[in-house]
Amino acid sequence: MIVHAHDESAPIQVQQFDKSFGKNLKTQDVQRVPELFFCHDQKPPSELVKIVVDKIQTIRDIFELQRKYKIYASSLLLAYDSEAVRNFKNGKITQPQLALSVNIRLIDFAHVWDSNGERDDNFLRGLNNLLDLFSQYLQRTEDWKFFFDWWENILEYFFTAYYFVWLNVLNSENCKKGIGIGPEYYTDWL
Repeated sequence: MIVHAHDESAPIQVQQFDKSFGKNLKTQDVQRVPELFFCHDQKPPSELVKIVVDKIQTIRDIFELQRKYKIYASSLLLAYDSEAVRNFKNGKITQPQLALSVNIRLIDFAHVWDSNGERDDNFLRGLNNLLDLFSQYLQRTEDWKFFFDWWENILEYFFTAYYFVWLNVLNSENCKKGIGIGPEYYTDWL
């Protein structure tokens, strides 16, 4: 897996994870995969994650219906253009344009067999696991986005109120006269 930063100021612009990363990945650490893939520390837009989830869902829906093939040892190639993500975050492109920069393809068809009219439950299990992994990450990013938006509103309200109070203190008659600003002087504007 090769991941390019979508934040120009990121200290590491390209990270590469080889096969040993996947082989050494423990069950309890599998949640790190979407975090690494989307450069979680750079606050990826939830729209990007939603696009990836939707495209995996589409492939899964197709394989729910198909009864012609069973696929063994195949892979999904997931890719997105980090420059497009950067442009989306800066408001230079729209979400539909961002979606065009996300590609998910089924690759490696060396082991494809006739399914004799049966559904490929093995392949679907793998797709469902991947879909669950990325869907859970999407949920976590949306939860965090909600929390940070909420916290930002609280801080904005607090600092606006603080600024208003401070301006009133500075504009009070006692302050203009050079008299100290203690609790006894707050009553003229409260």
